[in-house]
Amino acid sequence: MFPTGPGLCAKPILDILLTVLSIEKTEKRISSFEHCGYKVKPREEDPITGRLFFSKDIDGLRCFHLHVTEAGSTFCKEHLRFRNILRKVPQIAHAYARLKLRLSKKFPDDRNAYIDGKAKFISAVLQKKTRE
Repeated sequence: MFPTGPGLCAKPILDILLTVLSIEKTEKRISSFEHCGYKVKPREEDPITGRLFFSKDIDGLRCFHLHVTEAGSTFCKEHLRFRNILRKVPQIAHAYARLKLRLSKKFPDDRNAYIDGKAKFISAVLQKKTRE
């Protein structure tokens, strides 16, 4: 894990959020992403609704995650809101960093379990900040 900002840690993978006008139209252009070296995760295998997920490896190492979602979608709004909370509230950023480290050790080969563990924390933070 590497620091990515004040109190934030991450794997050496660049996460990119790309907003589009239409997921359906973008799905028809998946071959364009594949031409650039991205692999798409089939929607039926993706536990997260409202996005297309691509990954890209370089020399056998995962380097990029590309999350494609519609502008203004719940997925987009929640991701940007959570990012902004992490930037503004160092205590939450530190807690999130510690959680990610624990989850990466506990689930080194189970990406879905790692994502589920983060999702619970993210959901709790977003709910708490909504009430404040």
